[in-house]
Amino acid sequence: MNGQIARPLAALTLAAGFSLILTGCGSDYASVEGTITLDGSPLSNVSVVFEPRGTEGTSAFGSTDSNGYYELLTTEEQSGAMPGEYVVRVRSPEPAFFGIENEPESPTAEAPEAEFNEKYVNAVPEKYSAGSELTATVEPGSNTIDFDLTGD
Repeated sequence: MNGQIARPLAALTLAAGFSLILTGCGSDYASVEGTITLDGSPLSNVSVVFEPRGTEGTSAFGSTDSNGYYELLTTEEQSGAMPGEYVVRVRSPEPAFFGIENEPESPTAEAPEAEFNEKYVNAVPEKYSAGSELTATVEPGSNTIDFDLTGD
């Protein structure tokens, strides 16, 4: 009789263990992905940061590929974001992205105005970057959050 109870109990324990492995051991993080466009065209090579609204929480970040697609990370080891309300900031890459070590404060003889503007002007309107009006809600589970930005 003990063998009849022990086998189903062992099978149930194994099934529960596999279930935990498959669900990520109960992670509270939600996956977040999406596409960012500007005036209908994919916005490539920009950073996207989800900053928690309020005083608690952890920011999540990502960057877009050539199709404007992004996936969020909370750390290099942790994908996704915690469920909650966020302010979203979209920014052009930093000057270091262009291989420039010392960003000039303004145009110089080495970086004439036309070249300076081409490299350093933020392609993303201010209302989506430092002064962002964008918000997003991350729900538990999988999230697809797209942003269709306009240049006006």
